[in-house]
Amino acid sequence: MIYALLEFGTIWFWLATVIPFILLIACVEYEQSGKALALLVTVAALFVAFGDKNIIPYIKTHPIQILEYVGGYVVAGVIWGFVKWYFFLLRARDKFVMFRSQWIASNGPINDEPRPSNPGLSNRQVFAREAKIKDIVIPSANRNKGRIIFWMSYWPASALWTLINDPFTRLFKFIYNRIGSVFELISNSMFKDLRQDFEPK
Repeated sequence: MIYALLEFGTIWFWLATVIPFILLIACVEYEQSGKALALLVTVAALFVAFGDKNIIPYIKTHPIQILEYVGGYVVAGVIWGFVKWYFFLLRARDKFVMFRSQWIASNGPINDEPRPSNPGLSNRQVFAREAKIKDIVIPSANRNKGRIIFWMSYWPASALWTLINDPFTRLFKFIYNRIGSVFELISNSMFKDLRQDFEPK
């Protein structure tokens, strides 16, 4: 029977489940909502067409239980929306702090002093303008409404990848910030006899 191909526990069941889930993670990570929806519809159609034929009768005879599952999914999605938003804000804050540090190193402190090159603009105004050009802004929930709803809708894929990727990324960034100077010393040491060729005379 064809439906036995997608029977729970068979290799085809796991292939039809795991591969689309990995693709769904990629869609969520790159915020491809149309592709994510098309993928879900395709997988659902495959399981209805070739999977266990008892699924539809089960849905008809257990409507309350199905509603409980749906309600649980929605609640978990809302909770995950807050968690993911927190991770998103951490990334945005890191980006802002790095940009501000680099800007101060090149332009001096951010204050209301007029710019020598343009007396009509203060240091703070120039900083704000350059930050906006580079999309360094304080995130607004209203401007990210679609993104937050997307995270909540596809929370299993979003949660799995975020909880695996973000903590490890932050851990190694933390480690690099502590030992990055050692890498710089190695680079300087290896190129010290060639550095003069790169320096203007």
